[in-house]
Amino acid sequence: MNNKSKPMLSIGMIVKNEKRCLEKCLEALQPLRELIPCELVIADTGSTDNTKEIASRYADILFDFEWINDFAAARNAVMDKCSGKWYLSIDADEYMDESTTQEMVKFLNNQLSNDVDAAYITLNNYQDVNDESQYVTFYAFRMVRMETGARFKGAVHEVIDDSEMKKVTYLKGCVFWHDGYLQIDELKNKNKKQRNIKILEKILSEDPDNLFKVYQAYESSYKKEDKIKYVYKMIELVEKNVENTDKLAAAIYRYAINTAWEYRLPEFSKWCDIAFEKYPNSLYTKVDVNYLALLSAENVYDCNKIVEYAEKYLYEVTHLDETELLNVLKLGPFVYGGDNYKEMVIVCLSKAYMNLGDYKKAKQIIKDNFNPNISSKNINQFIAMMYLLWDKIDLSDIFSYIYELFYKKSEENLDKKIKDKKNVFEQVTKYQFLYKFDEELSEKNAPKEPAYKLIASLGDCDLALAARIILSEDENDIIKLSQGIKSWIDLPKNVFAKIMQYKIILPYNFYCLSIDNMQEIASQYVADLDKENAVITVLDWLDDVSIQSYPKDIVWRYDLIIAAIRVADWENDDIQYRNKLLQIFFKQTEQFINWYYNPEILCEEMIDVIPSMHAFAWFITKYNQEKLNNNFQQCIYWLKSALKIAPVMKSMVKSLLKNIENEMNKVPEEINPELLALAEKVRTILSAYPQDDPAVFAIKQSEVYKKVAYLIEKPASDYKM
Repeated sequence: MNNKSKPMLSIGMIVKNEKRCLEKCLEALQPLRELIPCELVIADTGSTDNTKEIASRYADILFDFEWINDFAAARNAVMDKCSGKWYLSIDADEYMDESTTQEMVKFLNNQLSNDVDAAYITLNNYQDVNDESQYVTFYAFRMVRMETGARFKGAVHEVIDDSEMKKVTYLKGCVFWHDGYLQIDELKNKNKKQRNIKILEKILSEDPDNLFKVYQAYESSYKKEDKIKYVYKMIELVEKNVENTDKLAAAIYRYAINTAWEYRLPEFSKWCDIAFEKYPNSLYTKVDVNYLALLSAENVYDCNKIVEYAEKYLYEVTHLDETELLNVLKLGPFVYGGDNYKEMVIVCLSKAYMNLGDYKKAKQIIKDNFNPNISSKNINQFIAMMYLLWDKIDLSDIFSYIYELFYKKSEENLDKKIKDKKNVFEQVTKYQFLYKFDEELSEKNAPKEPAYKLIASLGDCDLALAARIILSEDENDIIKLSQGIKSWIDLPKNVFAKIMQYKIILPYNFYCLSIDNMQEIASQYVADLDKENAVITVLDWLDDVSIQSYPKDIVWRYDLIIAAIRVADWENDDIQYRNKLLQIFFKQTEQFINWYYNPEILCEEMIDVIPSMHAFAWFITKYNQEKLNNNFQQCIYWLKSALKIAPVMKSMVKSLLKNIENEMNKVPEEINPELLALAEKVRTILSAYPQDDPAVFAIKQSEVYKKVAYLIEKPASDYKM
């Protein structure tokens, strides 16, 4: 305790293995403890990590409490050691907002703290580990005056009964943040719920119609069958109008409807109708049930119903009555009240209006709600919606705003959240270059072409330049635009296609990329576009554009041809196509291998130490050399070696083997008798040795053998004389 006078506030906690979050929680309390007489009392219920060590640095009273499966007992043991005028209960995975210190001091020094018996505080539960703006609010009953004699009740989900307090207030400005739901792993969450459900089931075995405990059992359920069981039990008890029905019924129906939607229970529509009929004024119905009804309408593409439920939902979440909100949220937060759900509804509403042909309203909804605070989770949906609308209504005003938001300032001057959203915008926009949309879109609503004209309006950013390249039909203009592109690593691949179609040399900035990045671009280029067109474009570009002085140009050309042969149609009957493919492949790979490796050192024995596709290229160059000498058996050897090291190239190797077979099966119109006699002599010599004899291998490597190999490998009788 920082002040020696009797504490004005006692802060009580129970902890167990809280090393992840305890220090943050206790450190956040320090400013408050320095401003008012305050004590911190902590009970440890069996920690095995360094929780007690952390707690000992902050607590005025730290003691051990033997766990007896009763949270209320542990909380009350803490209260028994407190001496303050007021008592505040918090958990280790909660921490006080900076603004709360003054609000708390103001309350405790105000006459109001003498006139009331208890108070609710605001508890914000984070929902997205990557986005701190996504949270739901709950009003927690955490503060009581000690002289009331208040005690916690409930072995699990322990509470102080506010109905026993004469006068209760809400301290909305006293805000605590809870991140426990984000950090808890699946196993820990399961164990926690198993512990809670075991305690609750024991209570329910003695009091099965206790609606409040059934409600808590539902919230603690982690198995599908248990959740469904408790949903039906809650509905049964509500229909019987048992105790607490008037307080819990609306909240129960929203949970029941949510479970029915999640597990496709047949009562979904029936329970929605009951909620709308019996509890239309409940905020749980106005928010959660409307949201779920919207999902149902969207599932069957009922645009009119989507509009109905979406507009009701959006009206309610933006016109929540504060008094009613405070009364309702003490039973728990909305399931679908967070900003991320609101944003999803906005997009659904815009799409519904678009499908109904009201493009003006569809645009206005997006325009009114597109802002820097949109969650990272949903900004992609807003952008995708714009690209659905772009050819139906003018969106230049929205894209002017996007330019101001993302591109007017330099990258270094954007804060992290804006950078993250800019990255999402660019990823969705790059996908737009591929012109892909959801299959559910009707032909009527799918844009007739990608939004290049809209993207081109974004100043001189890379995407705008890329869009202008796609739109341009002027070679000099394309050259100038390509020279302005700063980053090539993640550029849409049809931009490369356009540059190559015009036989344009890539600018110096492109060759500043790493070799790995070049390889990735080349492989993605043929993967993202129409494969055959991409292959033909690659062949034409390699054939017509001269090699540049940049060393990496050789690497780029090799990567391009490798990417092309991976996807080429090797069963194509067009001999000219295959010959050109092979001709360019042999040229580029031999050039690359001889440049990248020392040809005097590279040999078959060391081939395993180089990348597989480099080794494949080396084997194929060996194949080509032997083929020029009509050494077909050696050709087959090199092809088999190539296939072994690069199985993905099976189609190409198979095609080359077929070519060899065709060559070997050719019947010459006339054979030189002297060559035929020489072939017969070599065949006779070979027959005197086993095939695996080293002498056989040596003979086959000789120049004499190579001259007559195609004659030796089939009987002389097969040839015309």
